[in-house]
Amino acid sequence: MTRRLILDTGKHKTGKASAHDVGCPRPVRPTSEKKEGEHMSIINKPPEMVKREYELQEPIAVAVEKYAAFIASTPDHVVNSALKMVLWRDADFRRWRKQQQTPSDKKDGHAAAKAARA
Repeated sequence: MTRRLILDTGKHKTGKASAHDVGCPRPVRPTSEKKEGEHMSIINKPPEMVKREYELQEPIAVAVEKYAAFIASTPDHVVNSALKMVLWRDADFRRWRKQQQTPSDKKDGHAAAKAARA
């Protein structure tokens, strides 16, 4: 038996991955001069989540739910974190993605690719 899983992926409205999507904290100091009266928060608001539906094998779905309870989190968080670890650490997948990029993707995706390596 399989269960359906609706997965929220961490992407901003622009569709690009943020530094938070790969577990990178925002720098404490701004990179540009702060204008007078502006405040910089230490914690950013979470990225917009996108719903996707995937099917999981029953034992995997149960393990995700149990792991979420174990770390006092949500199944969405467990699945997002596990997929990030697998996708960003797979060297063959990273090479393949790089080969799939068009020249315009390479210009736009430089920051996202750098963040993904972190």
